[in-house]
Amino acid sequence: MSDQSDGMSPLVIGLGTAGCDLVASLDPEGYEILLVDTDRRTLRKYPALSPHIIGSDLVAGEGCGGNMNLGKACFRTGMDPLLSRIMSHRPIFTVSYPG
Repeated sequence: MSDQSDGMSPLVIGLGTAGCDLVASLDPEGYEILLVDTDRRTLRKYPALSPHIIGSDLVAGEGCGGNMNLGKACFRTGMDPLLSRIMSHRPIFTVSYPG
């Protein structure tokens, strides 16, 4: 983690399979990584990075299959528990590849 003067370190968020795969391949020196997906198969590849599944109530961990409307619904219902963690970092970078 970075030692910022305001006490906050940068956060890089990987969203979805492509975002998670890309962010997980980065060297985490100087920042924190957060992986978020609706597909548990993607997240199982990165247990050391403490990944977070969202939308389990909608897709049962099976992913959205590229359905962007379903992905948005999963995001809306699943991100609230992570917001305090996300908002405690500055700056925040998000990496994703839609649909």
